[in-house]
Amino acid sequence: MYLKLDDGYADGDLQLLAQHLERLDGALAGLNDRISASPDPDAEGLLDTGEYFIGAGFEAVQRYLSATYPHLEIAKSEALTVPPDAGGGVSIVQAINAGANYWKHLDEWGLRNIVVRDINSLNRIARQTIETIASLTPWADYTCSNLLAALTGAPDCSLGKLMPLVTEWRYNLNTRFERGRDLPNNEIHGTQ
Repeated sequence: MYLKLDDGYADGDLQLLAQHLERLDGALAGLNDRISASPDPDAEGLLDTGEYFIGAGFEAVQRYLSATYPHLEIAKSEALTVPPDAGGGVSIVQAINAGANYWKHLDEWGLRNIVVRDINSLNRIARQTIETIASLTPWADYTCSNLLAALTGAPDCSLGKLMPLVTEWRYNLNTRFERGRDLPNNEIHGTQ
């Protein structure tokens, strides 16, 4: 939860998220060095390790989202539509939420469905998760890494690059829903 002040925000959860993502980025930086030096980073499990850290980063952001919108007394579905937009008709936070759900629940979807990428055999929620992600990047190996690159426009897999986007979302969320206002998206920062 955050507090809106005259000159900004008091948001301890956002500060903790930034610290957490910074630590994950430190681990990813070391891992990227090992990947660069490896003759076969996939066989060594280095890419899977990176995917794990990125999935954990998406989960941390999802936790922040869940701590932020409820005090405005709006539904999660509304909060996830608030800009900035990622493209493909998806907001940044909607994509991050899908990435977190993908990472948390992938193993529940059945090995066969995952290996052959059979979206039609998934339940409705899993299918929606994949459709959200697939609007930005293919459902393929290292989906979380690919999603992070699609969201940040950077190939270096830095979770910290999500922070300005999440901060903009919080600003837009507060602007749109403070004191019961529900402004159209075109009056919110980051939209045309």
